[in-house]
Amino acid sequence: MTIKVENFAPYLSGVLFRCENTDEKFVSTLRKQVGKVLRADTGSARNQTDKSRQFQKVEPETMSSKGFHSSALHYSEARRPAWYLENDLKDRLNHIVVVTGRDKLVSVTFSDPAARNLIVKKIKITSKGAFGKLSLLSSTETEKALVESEVRTLWLSGTHRQSVIKPDSKQLSGLELESAIDPLDDQSYYFSSIRSTLDDNGLAVEGRNAVVGTSPKHGRFWVSPTRSWDDFSERMGALLEYVSSKLSGATEAKKPLAMLAKPINSLNGVEIPYGVTLIVPEAQLADLSKDDDEKWFQQFADAVTFELDTDDGSPNFEADVFWSDEKLGRLAYEFVERDGNDIGLLIKVLNWPGEEERDIAFRNICTRTSNITVYFDTGHTFSRGHIYETKFRDPRFRNWMWVEMASDNTEFGKEKPNKINSTSFDAARIGAEDDKSLFGLMARHWPNLKDRGNATGWLVCDDGAMESADFIHIDDKSEPPKVSLIHVKGSGNKKKNRKLSVSDYEVVIGQAVKNVRYLDQQNLHDKLAGNVDVRLLNAVWKDGVRQEDRSDVLEVIKSLGSRYETEVFVLQPRVRKSVLQKTLDKIAKGDQTSSDVLRLKQLDVLLQGASTNCFSVNANFTVIADDDT
Repeated sequence: MTIKVENFAPYLSGVLFRCENTDEKFVSTLRKQVGKVLRADTGSARNQTDKSRQFQKVEPETMSSKGFHSSALHYSEARRPAWYLENDLKDRLNHIVVVTGRDKLVSVTFSDPAARNLIVKKIKITSKGAFGKLSLLSSTETEKALVESEVRTLWLSGTHRQSVIKPDSKQLSGLELESAIDPLDDQSYYFSSIRSTLDDNGLAVEGRNAVVGTSPKHGRFWVSPTRSWDDFSERMGALLEYVSSKLSGATEAKKPLAMLAKPINSLNGVEIPYGVTLIVPEAQLADLSKDDDEKWFQQFADAVTFELDTDDGSPNFEADVFWSDEKLGRLAYEFVERDGNDIGLLIKVLNWPGEEERDIAFRNICTRTSNITVYFDTGHTFSRGHIYETKFRDPRFRNWMWVEMASDNTEFGKEKPNKINSTSFDAARIGAEDDKSLFGLMARHWPNLKDRGNATGWLVCDDGAMESADFIHIDDKSEPPKVSLIHVKGSGNKKKNRKLSVSDYEVVIGQAVKNVRYLDQQNLHDKLAGNVDVRLLNAVWKDGVRQEDRSDVLEVIKSLGSRYETEVFVLQPRVRKSVLQKTLDKIAKGDQTSSDVLRLKQLDVLLQGASTNCFSVNANFTVIADDDT
């Protein structure tokens, strides 16, 4: 059977490569080598083929027009449906590959994402033949050529640590997203893919501007469907000409999204890894390719934890991998600098005893570098072969409340009191004379912590799963009344010389922002009325005196009306006033890179973001820390 090219209308898309020779003969040779690799591919459980691809002759196989050359092949294959377990049911799928060469550039178009992944991988590791003459366009080159202004769609991935108040990744769409990016909240994201408007009439359709999508890391682009082979070939030729002109120009790439995190090509200054997460590399793209580990991926990623062992001054680490409470094994992670502005990650299995299908799938997921995101205390993030650096905008968080923690021997690393000779929480001891925990400090003195004055107003403890806050304070004597949610967290470091920390604040800040909905009168009443935890029923104080139950305070909440002030407090003593002031002095003298400065910038972004979230519901946000001056 012969397939005529005149009936082709491929989607205008491809993977871009550099090549010194793009004449008709080379383009034809490259198409033949692609076909040879596809014929030799025996299939696997991953793509679920029956190990047979049938190729039909394409006529003409090679074409030349207006300074560029194209060559196409067609094949079909039988695949078992992903939802079917046996091999007696097959879908017959037809695919094409089109190779186009112009001006020392080659684009290879695939209708099958699995074939694209196979061929690109082969090209990267092959040094002979036509494949050996190709080099994938770098992310910097792809971005310079195909990312411009009037951004229409963004696929963003976070360089920040996972948080309940901030997505790991998100997709945005609009008319001009460079004007819609939040310079504070979005600065910890980088774009993995983008669609922007190109100033090129040759790519436009019916007078409309050409909007081109690209994934710079993979050298990929996509534009739109085409109406015919002539439409495809003419616009592909125009795109290659446009890319060539951009790459040959001396001007820097336009950066319409300069406020986002940016990739760097060196490991200098990258150290102290503190977290690892699993993020599917192509989860934000419409043509996500399936593999045999994917069925495990989501449920595993939701529950996996990595316990890291690190070395000072190095980005490398070892990690014990847990699925919930089950230890699966131990892995070693080593970073290396490579040519092409990429950072490589080598992952070695040190111990992984499980041999069941599930265990092997988990091991494959954790050792595939494209799945791994690593966060560093120096403000860097590794993801998809790049180290990203967040260019913090230095929003100064100023709403600190300084309280001397050591004045009455408060154990500021201890969050709540325990039962005698036990590690379990004892709500009955909150505020007792011998309770030196932060909870005890709250019960005896809130809202008069600074001078350790007597407690006033209503105070309710709602600690536990699905809490509204550790404490809710109601001042029903002020005009107007005031409702405060107070979240308490002990310092992870109790030493007198402790430094700044971001990680100590991340969890408690997430809880505070997540629970601002309980500033609503009805939500708060329903939450406290519905909590039937016997331990907390009498964890209620009126002017410092413990009450029998919550009945009276619930009546007070009912009577608040709609005109009351709101505030959110976070009590976390990790930050010392003396250290904060010294760090601010460093910044004033021009220090932008020391460890303390970087940590403060990260902390400011975290706290200022929380403040913005609270302000959106008309609530003030205050952080209470240690006055050691």
